[in-house]
Amino acid sequence: LPSWQRREAKRKMEEVVSAGGDASKLAKVGSAGVTSVNDPSSLLAKPNVVPSAGSGAAGVGDDAGSSPGIQPSETPSPLLLQQNLPPDCNEMMLAMLFRQYSGYKEVKLVPSAGGTLAVIEFETESQATTALKALNGFKLNMSSNLDLTYGKR
Repeated sequence: LPSWQRREAKRKMEEVVSAGGDASKLAKVGSAGVTSVNDPSSLLAKPNVVPSAGSGAAGVGDDAGSSPGIQPSETPSPLLLQQNLPPDCNEMMLAMLFRQYSGYKEVKLVPSAGGTLAVIEFETESQATTALKALNGFKLNMSSNLDLTYGKR
């Protein structure tokens, strides 16, 4: 989102709280602008589930290594993969890490037999490479670090 929309959302949230308004009524920034929500739990990140290759849709399958969808690759690409995410790592946490890098598009979390897989998409392979170099090894929690690889479709 453009920075002006983020600033506007923050300003509206501060207005609600400072005016003694209902603290459960928050502002949410979306593609349609800033809207009010009555249920704060709706602001929590929910994983984008990508259909498995077996369902007939293109995407990441249950096992990225054997799926005709997105697979790990050594060749630079606009896609980054993180396999075996810890259970306490969610889409919002990853989005906050990656959106600081130019060209960031989205993060998708995919449940798989070996744990959760994250697919992080950038506009170009150069932008993905910048993020990979900067964040590879980033400590997610006490026992897990990012171990990013490129992905290919």
